[in-house]
Amino acid sequence: MSKRWIAISISVLIITILLFSFSRISKNSKPENLEPTTKKIDKWYEPNGEESSLDIYVSDNDTAIFKDGDRTDDLDESFIKKNTYMCSSKDCGYYGIYKNYVIIKDNNYLIYDFDKNKALDLNFPDAVYNTIDICGYKKNAYGLSVSNVNDKYAYYSLSDEEFKTEFKYDSINSLENVSFSKNLIVVSNYEDDEVINTALNVRTGKEMFRAPQPIYFFGNKKHIYLARNYAEGEGINAEIYNEKIKLLFDGQRQSLFTTTSDGNLIVLNEDNTFSTYNYEGTFIKTSKKYKEVIGFYNDYVAVIDNDGYLKLVNYDGNLNAKFIKIENNHTIYASLSGEQKMDNITGIFIVVSDNNEPFESENHALYYYYVPKTKETGVIKKSGKLGY
Repeated sequence: MSKRWIAISISVLIITILLFSFSRISKNSKPENLEPTTKKIDKWYEPNGEESSLDIYVSDNDTAIFKDGDRTDDLDESFIKKNTYMCSSKDCGYYGIYKNYVIIKDNNYLIYDFDKNKALDLNFPDAVYNTIDICGYKKNAYGLSVSNVNDKYAYYSLSDEEFKTEFKYDSINSLENVSFSKNLIVVSNYEDDEVINTALNVRTGKEMFRAPQPIYFFGNKKHIYLARNYAEGEGINAEIYNEKIKLLFDGQRQSLFTTTSDGNLIVLNEDNTFSTYNYEGTFIKTSKKYKEVIGFYNDYVAVIDNDGYLKLVNYDGNLNAKFIKIENNHTIYASLSGEQKMDNITGIFIVVSDNNEPFESENHALYYYYVPKTKETGVIKKSGKLGY
């Protein structure tokens, strides 16, 4: 493997680690006005080929696809058959998967919505592509990160039905928490023995920000922010900018942050408090001091309160759920926690292990949950090793 690709792989790895370290960004820290692929619904059609087929199976958090009914015997029983794409070509295959969307190469390239059994042809040149990954948020797919046979990347807009850049980048990050807007993406190129990451507005073609450190966007329809990792030695810090590229925080301590539904910035402080700032960086308020702040999840903050209990509070400090008293035998997995669906329950899950219980015990992995719509709380207990 060349020095060039080792460097790029390391950059992608750093970005992935950075995202987990920041925990999950709040649901309200991503835009709600993303333009769905179904804008031009008249162009979607029901595939009815007869040459071959792709069977699509889904579980709570994963998708598996098998050609012509060739399902593997070791597929977890939690997977259920969702739909079958009927191919017009015997060489039918697939690329990236995101939520209920999958990119398929049939007689041409297309995006398939397996919830609705509808397909939309992509305006791609007739060529061979190495990878096609979907960029999106929630159930909206808004763009594609596409690489050609020369391992160069370009960005394709699903709403505009065209490529917005040339094939000139060494990578385009399609991770949901990195490039969450149909207009704003993060691209990377290898320059002078280092990887340079660029925040790019694909609508205007303007390069907003360039840095050798990992960068990404976060925010919502009210305000968008940009962050870049600024780590020295061990640990992760971040510089935070608003969309005007005004530096709000200098990166000395901002290792966990998110936004509120009204676009204000929430930042974790070193003393286990969290503070609220407006879009210009003006201070608004600071929370009380907790024993530990675990993470920001949607509109909520997971904390260990001063009484030792694991709790879920909102950004005003109001209690939403009280779970378990944390003892020395407990480990909290911040990066595994957040909004998810498990056993037909959709809510905020905080994942804890009881290390006094063996991995095989159904009391080892504890998934404490809060359902915002119903205010329901509870715990789902499972066996299995966490964090591996």
